Amino acid sequence: TFNMSLFMATYDDIQVTTQVEIEDPGGSGLTIGQVTSNAARAGNRGAEFEVIALPVEGMIVQATLGLMNPRYADFRGSTSQLDSGENLVRDGESFNNAPQAQSHIAIQYSLPVRLEGAMSGWLTPRLEWDYRSSFHSAFPEIRQGVQPSYNLLHARLSYAFLDDRAQIAFWGRNLTDKVYLNYVTPVASSFGFIVKYYDAPRTFGAELSYSF
Repeated sequence: TFNMSLFMATYDDIQVTTQVEIEDPGGSGLTIGQVTSNAARAGNRGAEFEVIALPVEGMIVQATLGLMNPRYADFRGSTSQLDSGENLVRDGESFNNAPQAQSHIAIQYSLPVRLEGAMSGWLTPRLEWDYRSSFHSAFPEIRQGVQPSYNLLHARLSYAFLDDRAQIAFWGRNLTDKVYLNYVTPVASSFGFIVKYYDAPRTFGAELSYSF
């Protein structure tokens, strides 16, 4: 199976939330607040591809690829994340947290296991690979908020039995223990630093399920 979609989007009066230094309404001095700016116009275009293949009995191969290019077309007067008193023109800049390419590949193969009675079932190993191109979590002037492109590897081993009503599984995610950003809170213009939140490191787990 092959699916493809192409898209093009335009935005008018798009709103962008940023964190800046503002006067505390309670009169206790300066504080950090969220300000919603009007970026006026922006556009996005891209494509999505999906392939599902059954090359041999019991094997499934899935692959997806997403491409996009979101850009501000008219974004003037935005506050700099390094200097709260500096206004910038962001025409042509890409969106925050918007990688231009993302892909996913998964391969699994189910093997029949012949045991006594209801313990017979299917043993299914599965491998997954994820890729994400570089992106910035804060605006581009904060270089420490840029996440370079990265790859992730996941694995899962499951055994389904009792006529597929029961399943036990063991899994591992981020097997290469990749360190990568999940989110950034920019307060550089006020305190001189940013707060980084990282996604989960190498993680292992087990599952036991039963369908009634």
